[in-house]
Amino acid sequence: MHIQEGAIETFYYYLWLQNDSIKQNKVEFHLPDTLIYRLGVIQAWYFTHNNEILVKKLENRTLPNIETAFLKDCENDVCAYFISCKPRRDFYNTQETRGEFLQDQLNIDCKTSILYLNQEQFKQFIHNPNIHRNGILQKFVKPALPKENVIQAIWSQNLLLLSQRVNNIELNSSKFDAQEKCSTFNSPESYSKAYPVKSKVITTQIQRLINYITTRICVVTYEKFRVNRAVLYCKIDHLQRINILYCTSLRSNDECPFPIQFGHQIRPDNVKNTITTNKQKPIKLIMDVQCLSCQQLCQTEDLHPIKYQKLIASGQHYRMDIKSYSTRVQRADHQKTEDNPENYIANTTKLIPDIIKKLFPSMSYSEFAEVKENSAFLNKELLVCFNCYLKFTQSKQRLNQISRQLQLKQKNRSITDLIRQASQEVSQRHTERDHSGNKEYQKMTLCLTQRSTLLKSSEAMTMKSTMKSSRTSSMMKNNITLRSTARKSSV
Repeated sequence: MHIQEGAIETFYYYLWLQNDSIKQNKVEFHLPDTLIYRLGVIQAWYFTHNNEILVKKLENRTLPNIETAFLKDCENDVCAYFISCKPRRDFYNTQETRGEFLQDQLNIDCKTSILYLNQEQFKQFIHNPNIHRNGILQKFVKPALPKENVIQAIWSQNLLLLSQRVNNIELNSSKFDAQEKCSTFNSPESYSKAYPVKSKVITTQIQRLINYITTRICVVTYEKFRVNRAVLYCKIDHLQRINILYCTSLRSNDECPFPIQFGHQIRPDNVKNTITTNKQKPIKLIMDVQCLSCQQLCQTEDLHPIKYQKLIASGQHYRMDIKSYSTRVQRADHQKTEDNPENYIANTTKLIPDIIKKLFPSMSYSEFAEVKENSAFLNKELLVCFNCYLKFTQSKQRLNQISRQLQLKQKNRSITDLIRQASQEVSQRHTERDHSGNKEYQKMTLCLTQRSTLLKSSEAMTMKSTMKSSRTSSMMKNNITLRSTARKSSV
């Protein structure tokens, strides 16, 4: 026997299964009408009659019988809830993870989600054969309190822990969504409040019922599966009966090392993650509309209109790249020849936007090329979710930003080219100035050297002239002295 976690379907089979050692099949608890779904097909229908757990025959598992049984004595809007289990992974890539994948398919470490249904949603749920669902569909039981309350029982051979959660909203209020006024352990703590189970009578009854269930499982399996630990959820109805709702964990003695799972309940995919803050304006939680672009669930209030023109404009630069590098595909009715180029055609299927393909699956590229020039076609609108609306509108903004960036780059390039040219001209001018300055300097040095040589030669000439003048003056003085001496001697 494997470890059983999540929405355990075999739990109801153990309650119904009979054995030779069990003489009386009567139980002290009540089991609501429970349907087991596998791949969208009803595998079993368990119910309680005269304190006995019974199974409906195949010919009685019809949709009218299910509808009448679940809608019988339904005083409030909520009539049923669907318990599903989602494993950690849906596929495996390598051989090493194959064992973990198979272990996940046995509901080990699975997270359980509960979806509450009103009467209209319940009818849509059972009459929709296209959804391949796996899980448990159970009838909603009217609680003893005006608000929804569920008791969680964590049981072992030596210990029993009971905890109770009561929803904040009354079941009779028709303003609020069914998911918000029925969530207890399967939702965040803001939806409900925790209360201790103070009644000793209820505690002893639950203890006795769980002991009976565990011993019954051990007997009907011929002691192959001895339950050592279990997590069950039960409810006290308006008739003061203990209703066993579902079980999320069953462990045996050999499987004690694995940790027990009792808090792995998650929000369903089609339920919005929010809560009503203003009770005068309650919030709708169920998302029943699917976006055509991203296939995500949303509400009609979350859809925004967008024109076909923006849908076609988004991602246009990627499609242009595909068009420029489009591969060529050989026609099926011709053979490859070098002299016949018509054997190959361009693969233009990727040139049409994906969302236009979803809207018009049979549209060809030639038809798309004609239609995208039509203003009436471009002005048509499509409702998409908020994320897709931002994606399509921001894509155009991104294109504008890219074009602006390219223009800025071109401007920057032109400015840098001008700066380079100006710097080159300035450098050329500087070099020319330096060259002309060197020539002028050389001329100045030549002039200075010539001037210095002229000055030196002039000085030499003046020196020579002064020497000559001094010589002549001395000779004249000598002549004068000789003349004077001659006169004196003659006297």
